[in-house]
Amino acid sequence: MRSAWLMGLIVLGAVLAHTPIDAQEQNTWHYKGGWIQTSRGWIDWQRNDVDGRYCLFSGHSATAAENDVWCYNADTNQWQEVYPGNRSATQPIGGDLHAWGWDHVGKEYFLFDSGKTGWRSYAFNPLTRSWRQMTDNDFSGLSGRTFISSSGTATSPDHDLMVITHGGAFPTRVVRFLDLRNGTYSEINSPSNPPVRTFVQNQFLYISSIKKFLLFGGSTGTQYLNDLWLLDPVTRTWMPIAHVNPPAANSNAQMAYDSVQDVVYLTGGDRGSAQVSILHVSNWTWQHLPLPTGSAFTDYPSRRRNGGSMFHPTAGFCTVAGGLQGGTWIEALPTWCFKHAVSTDTVPPARPLQGGSDFVPNNLGNLVGGGQKRANDPADVARYELQRSQDNGANWIDTVNVTANGSPTYGHTYKGVLDGPFRVRAVDAAGNRSEYLVVSP
Repeated sequence: MRSAWLMGLIVLGAVLAHTPIDAQEQNTWHYKGGWIQTSRGWIDWQRNDVDGRYCLFSGHSATAAENDVWCYNADTNQWQEVYPGNRSATQPIGGDLHAWGWDHVGKEYFLFDSGKTGWRSYAFNPLTRSWRQMTDNDFSGLSGRTFISSSGTATSPDHDLMVITHGGAFPTRVVRFLDLRNGTYSEINSPSNPPVRTFVQNQFLYISSIKKFLLFGGSTGTQYLNDLWLLDPVTRTWMPIAHVNPPAANSNAQMAYDSVQDVVYLTGGDRGSAQVSILHVSNWTWQHLPLPTGSAFTDYPSRRRNGGSMFHPTAGFCTVAGGLQGGTWIEALPTWCFKHAVSTDTVPPARPLQGGSDFVPNNLGNLVGGGQKRANDPADVARYELQRSQDNGANWIDTVNVTANGSPTYGHTYKGVLDGPFRVRAVDAAGNRSEYLVVSP
């Protein structure tokens, strides 16, 4: 029996070359626990800058079209019904597939048309919690608009412009513009626009880093699409983008733009899955993340179609409502938020100071490997990665991670193995790995 490591943990081995890795990505779903009272789908979920909440109108439930307004506070994780359903003449009846956007100039939500209820145009004031009908006095030319349904709606505060693109009674290529500062409405129906499509409610976004609008995919009615387009709000012209590693063609998906990390998130949809895909705006490259470990509804949301989605700097990429995988509706749909973070820490920790081993013969034997903690354990060092070899270091096997918890020593016992060297390195919270310390038998 060897006991040198127990008598002082003497360094017995040589140091191998340092192998750096990229900073660690952290991708996690969080069940927020807040929910809207009734299940619903085919909705928009838009932030206002009056109280900073994300509000939605109506949507179609499993049995009927609602006509209420709900707002979500992402800081406190609270939903509130700010306007209960009311079938009065001054309030629109419920529906779905409408356009719902925020006017940051006039401080109102705009509501246009619906696949269920047809033509209508209303404004909702979140302070007075009241509706009013909109006319050409609000936007000249508004009454002559092409019908809006399952269209994409997004607003540019940089250009004081709300854009409602594609969709309609049938798939179209019409792009509608509301000049929020000057009160005018116009539209363009040109062969230079992206081809006809519909079901893009959450697949049209304003990208503030490049001051352009982004459109992804949709459905022509007979074919799903996965093309990517940018709309210049100044020239009002489109440009196709050759994106790398694109996701499957899709419609009715959930998407949102993360202005903090300059990425776009996508999940769910008619042809998608519960996986999250991330579009890096800097190089137009998609990254497709694997499903998290665990099970749907417990550790991550199931595939969600026709729901609402948004991005909040603290909460992350959040999604709510919509039909779930297999067409199932849930009575009170929860809110889920996805956090994507890339650590900027690229400095590896120092290698472990001392290590030793002990081998207890028993048929094969138990190999005990360990060492003394680093001074920055656990402030910077998060774990120790141990491996063993049974061919004198030619190959390293049986990787084990031991959590750094501030204890004076750490270790692991390999049971029923051959005697041989082991090696250990420190790993920090960002995933940076130190040089190896090799301990010989």
